[in-house]
Amino acid sequence: MKNLVKGLMLSAVMTLGVSTASAQATSTDGVKPATSTEFWMGEEAASGKFYLYNVGTSIFATNETPSETNIDKATLWTANASKKEFSFKDEKNGYVILMGLSAAGLKKNAGIAKKDNGTSFTLISGTTTGKGNAYKLSTKKAFDTYYFNIDTDKNIHYSRAHTESTCNDWLLISETQKKAYTEYVNLFNEAKSYTEAGSELFKSDDPKKTDPIVKQLNDALKSYNYNSYEEKDGGKDKLKAAIKAAKDFINTPTGINGINSTSEAKASEIYGVNGARKSQLTKGLNIVKMSDGSVKKVLVK
Repeated sequence: MKNLVKGLMLSAVMTLGVSTASAQATSTDGVKPATSTEFWMGEEAASGKFYLYNVGTSIFATNETPSETNIDKATLWTANASKKEFSFKDEKNGYVILMGLSAAGLKKNAGIAKKDNGTSFTLISGTTTGKGNAYKLSTKKAFDTYYFNIDTDKNIHYSRAHTESTCNDWLLISETQKKAYTEYVNLFNEAKSYTEAGSELFKSDDPKKTDPIVKQLNDALKSYNYNSYEEKDGGKDKLKAAIKAAKDFINTPTGINGINSTSEAKASEIYGVNGARKSQLTKGLNIVKMSDGSVKKVLVK
């Protein structure tokens, strides 16, 4: 086999040029997707199903004790709107949100309990900025306004607050937004995998072709919130386009994939110009023995 390799090497060198370029993977070890807390954006209040996320504590209203931070375990509330007032009910477990003197037996006159009907709240704009639509669940008594709140003093609990704070700012998050975050994380991790050492993207050893794709991938690997992810030419579009560019390059008929696609015979053995057997194509001239006994010369630039 070594004599055959040498003979093929001589004829190949006479007809083919050899490029000495090399590609380098860009380290993305420290690059991570946005956390769910960074991703969540308040949606416009309407009748429908929403998770209720408290901005000040990063807790979802779920049951009697405010402690749930994982949306997968949180309650999906049914919001009922009537004459600009909203009530919230957990149709699955029978919980409602209560506040006021009518909420007898609840600490600080506010909480979540199993009742037939919940309090009707007036939703007013919250003090939080940069998180979409933040609302306060408010009620009025005489000239005083009260807010459904999570109190962090001593033992954390729901309370009826008289003072505005982020602990009585709530985001309404739909099931659609929850699914979008899962999709975002999956797309982010897939895109990142193409920029790491050992990626199929770098086996071509051609930085002139791979560098623009790596740049596109790196530009897409950003921290997005729900709005910037879903908008036109936003995070979703950028990540999908970058992943497609990487896949298209890898699946282009070059290298070992290209050898196999040109005939029914498959590459069975690969040798270097010195006759040493290799596990894969490398930069320079490669001698490839096919499964049908034929031999091909492949130059990787």
